[in-house]
Amino acid sequence: MPNSPHRAPFSLKQHQTQAVEITSMTLESKRKALIEIGTGGGKTVVSAELARRHIGDTSSSVLVISKSHELVMQHVSTFERHISSLERERFVRLGCTQSGLRRLNPLSEAHTQQRAKSVIIFTTIHTLCKRLKTPSPLLRKIKLGLILWDECHWADHQSMGRRVARWA
Repeated sequence: MPNSPHRAPFSLKQHQTQAVEITSMTLESKRKALIEIGTGGGKTVVSAELARRHIGDTSSSVLVISKSHELVMQHVSTFERHISSLERERFVRLGCTQSGLRRLNPLSEAHTQQRAKSVIIFTTIHTLCKRLKTPSPLLRKIKLGLILWDECHWADHQSMGRRVARWA
């Protein structure tokens, strides 16, 4: 994931830059990565930078999974500030119809078309798992290149992680 031509509107702190660089190298080698940063250390900003680079460099989409709607809103807000050069219509939601998230377009068939631009999809783990219970042609057509899972310890909760891993 080389640095994208889309410039970040603010600079990262040294530990955030280091986390992004190490994670990028790990992902380039086709390995999975887990980032651990303490409370208030900027995990969401690091995620936004990884998504910004990915969207700028590839044609595949990014999935951002959070455990609650409040965390989805935090991610959307940070991503909007951090990825200001990206068109807002490339931020979409899967489910998440709470009032604060209705400003995002829902994931649709148009996002799966061959020439469609890559998108950043925001959702909760519960919504994603519900959608994965019944086969969804829409989800099967999405070309994912990066999954950012906030509070990934929820992957062990009620086989949610296994369900997501089988789909992705």
